[in-house]
Amino acid sequence: MWELYEGPLQFAFSAAKWIAGTIRDQMREAFDFRMVAGEALILYIALAGVPPAPLIIVVAVSLGAFLLRDAYIYPAQGSAREAAVDVVAGAISILLSQAFIQMSAPPLALAAWDMDRGTVLGMVMVSGWRLVYRMKAPADPDGAARKTRTK
Repeated sequence: MWELYEGPLQFAFSAAKWIAGTIRDQMREAFDFRMVAGEALILYIALAGVPPAPLIIVVAVSLGAFLLRDAYIYPAQGSAREAAVDVVAGAISILLSQAFIQMSAPPLALAAWDMDRGTVLGMVMVSGWRLVYRMKAPADPDGAARKTRTK
């Protein structure tokens, strides 16, 4: 980056471009269609009965937040700590997006009850899904030993 330095403004733009490219690459590496599809389905179930426009907004914002989170923690360990942070990240993304939408386009905002239900139920279910999906099978040293004995 220093080799390309021509001035502070150009450097800031170059740094922003580099950071965005890095995040994009990490998101591509961390992306798993089955996990994202499961998250979308869970959010759809948690927000059952919500009008289509607010539902699409909440699902899109939540999935975007989870994709950014995946890029940040890639490769995920599948731990309970990650699941807890997933709940917090998802809940904050829903609450902040709904606060912004309430100020800018109130008809597209969720009703308070739907937002509460979607935030609590949806995020707990999604974090559980992410935890279970990321779990790795424990090592089985006895199984490996049995395979070598049978040969």
